[in-house]
Amino acid sequence: MFFNIKRKTLLLVAVFFLFLYIVPHHQYAKDQEIIYALYDAVEDRILEGKNIEEIVAIASISKLMVADLIFDALHQGTLTKDMELTYTQEETSLYGSDVPLQPGHKITVEEALNLLLVRSANSSALLLAKAHSGTEEAFVKAMNQRAKELGMEHTRFINSHGLPILSTDDQNTSTIQDLILLVKHLLQHYPEVLEYTKKPQYTLERYVVTVTNTNPLLREKTYPTLDGLKTGTTTKAGKCLIATLTQEAEGREGQRRIVSFVLGAKTDGERLKKTKELLDFGLQSFRWQRVLSTDKIYERELDPILFEQPTIQTAVRSPMDLVLDLRKNYKLKREFYAMPEETIQEGDTLGQMLLLEDGKVVYQMELVAKETVEKSGFFKRLWKKIKSIV
Repeated sequence: MFFNIKRKTLLLVAVFFLFLYIVPHHQYAKDQEIIYALYDAVEDRILEGKNIEEIVAIASISKLMVADLIFDALHQGTLTKDMELTYTQEETSLYGSDVPLQPGHKITVEEALNLLLVRSANSSALLLAKAHSGTEEAFVKAMNQRAKELGMEHTRFINSHGLPILSTDDQNTSTIQDLILLVKHLLQHYPEVLEYTKKPQYTLERYVVTVTNTNPLLREKTYPTLDGLKTGTTTKAGKCLIATLTQEAEGREGQRRIVSFVLGAKTDGERLKKTKELLDFGLQSFRWQRVLSTDKIYERELDPILFEQPTIQTAVRSPMDLVLDLRKNYKLKREFYAMPEETIQEGDTLGQMLLLEDGKVVYQMELVAKETVEKSGFFKRLWKKIKSIV
């Protein structure tokens, strides 16, 4: 009886302190404002954004940096996908891992990457951190060093998984502007990350464990080409989601990629709604297309007396592929330079094509000769001049 009373007392005390911890953080989340951005990877520019320089908690978005360093180690050969990692009490005692594994269980680096990027497993982040650097402390230094290398000036990592330190509520922090640099680097150098983040679910065969992707858009299947990227949630960070998808180009081969960033949403519904707004805006209001092709010929008239032929073929030096804002009016304008007076060599610049956006020149491209046209000799020019008179 005494021990039962003592156990109940300890439980009540624990609940009381947990309440003290939770209440102020809910107030913080309530007061914070959602921040967001839509990034176009083709043109490396932000199409829409709000407070992208604000420093905020990023929760499990942190795991994208873990993935970046692990993929780098795999490319360097310091880690291999079949390398075995062993769970200890340190991993299994982490809360929020959502993976029912016990101390002594073994998984490979490949399996850990799947759990990290599909289920956002905190234990996998810690396992991979120790496999990479020996200790999590050393790995966090590597995370901050990589952030510095990428120009992420307002980013600070204190752990590998993004969970808050319970005693202080200190957390990994960054800005959307910095996270764009991380995502850009990850997609350019380690695009294989998408092979993991696009999976709706993943099964760890040896332990018969199946996990579902934390990305709600994958479960919803609203966007067929959506293939990532990462969620994150803590009370302080709010509901976070970085989503990415592709869109076919017009008039050329290739795909355009857009990435939406939503941080600090108060609910899952708000996070999903804002993400959809951004993705729909990117798909419906912008289009990557071939504006000018090298196959399009523009005839330039020449002085028939000065040259061997009356016209010359010109074309743009290289194709012009742009992401156009479909809400604006575009017009192409051709300008030829002063009439040449000497033999025109193939490739000589003879003018330019201008692209006007709402009447303002936004791009220009050289028009070059597609052929060589000789200047007529003196006596031939004289004869042609006489014939033009009589």
